[in-house]
Amino acid sequence: MDSELGELWQVLPLASLASSVSLPEPKSSAGRPGWFDVEQAMSVMFLKHYEAHSDAKIIENLNFHIGYQLFSGVVLAEDQKIKDTTLLSSWRSKFGHSMDVYFFQSILQHHWKGHISDKNVCKMDASCMESYITYPTSIKLLWRALEWLNSRIKEVCKQLKRAKPRNKFKEQKKKQREYQLLKKPSHQKRLKRQKALLHHVNVMIHQLESLSVDHLKTSHQERLLIIKAMFEQQEQCFNQPESKIENRIVSLHKPYVRPIIRGKENKPLEFGAKIHMYQVDNFDFIEYIDFNNFNETTRFKSTIDHHQVHFGEVKQAAADRIYHTNKNRTICNDSKINHNFTPKGTPPKDPIIAKQKRKLREILSVDRGTRLGGGFWQY
Repeated sequence: MDSELGELWQVLPLASLASSVSLPEPKSSAGRPGWFDVEQAMSVMFLKHYEAHSDAKIIENLNFHIGYQLFSGVVLAEDQKIKDTTLLSSWRSKFGHSMDVYFFQSILQHHWKGHISDKNVCKMDASCMESYITYPTSIKLLWRALEWLNSRIKEVCKQLKRAKPRNKFKEQKKKQREYQLLKKPSHQKRLKRQKALLHHVNVMIHQLESLSVDHLKTSHQERLLIIKAMFEQQEQCFNQPESKIENRIVSLHKPYVRPIIRGKENKPLEFGAKIHMYQVDNFDFIEYIDFNNFNETTRFKSTIDHHQVHFGEVKQAAADRIYHTNKNRTICNDSKINHNFTPKGTPPKDPIIAKQKRKLREILSVDRGTRLGGGFWQY
């Protein structure tokens, strides 16, 4: 218990966190045991991120490191060894589908409340947690859809013992390779390639549907619906380039991901979930998360309310320039909250009070920028 892992284990309410997630016990397969229950899988997740290891590395260390086994509660016999490196990935998927992030976080807030100082200071900011997808272009999306449709048509024809309908997939595959070898394809070549892909995706969608969609797996039927929605969006984009497309699909395997315009000089466009976070002492908490873009300035009042529910009255608030709206200033004035907003109107007549307020704004701004804003890279 005196080691770093022991101290971490003591501050984590693993039993309470596990009980907040309703998941069935993992079934054994191929005669092997289900290695983790919910609490053990959760403890291994914490261990993975604390040690900053990959899934394969944490499984390897778990096989030989007694400290890891004691932390997670997965004590292995001498002749036992976990070889499945996809265990954590499957558990992560289960947690992602069934976990209520806000309720999960409230358990941690209640448990850690006694360890948090400076509970009257609230610092907030927004960022985008990027998803691992290749940069989407119309040609990439359409080509991947074409590849997927061709594979499914082959599968269904094999099941039905029918001849594969004629299409020009092989010809398009050759043309796609030629296009990919071009360093800087001209605008005319891009349009020509995009038009051809749109035509062939449409043809192969109708071919697959005519064969019988009932022979597809449920997951494949869902993917087909995604491809049809993407095709309609890309067709609209091709025919009406200036039209605005809502809920634009940028990834076939992650259709929920949306482009988030952040306005950064080095990366104006990001793909992933946008989160609004607030910090109390050195503890960061999620106030709001959404894959669709939202204006973080509108989350100021709800963040103050959220802070007051869990940590009590807010006396000081810090946020970057985008939050310095008249509405947020009014909220601070009505609640008597000191802030780091750029001052408006006439300055205080007393030079001492003016200096104190300026000093407080500087401290809050630096603290927010270094401790909250500077910590986003860790996520």
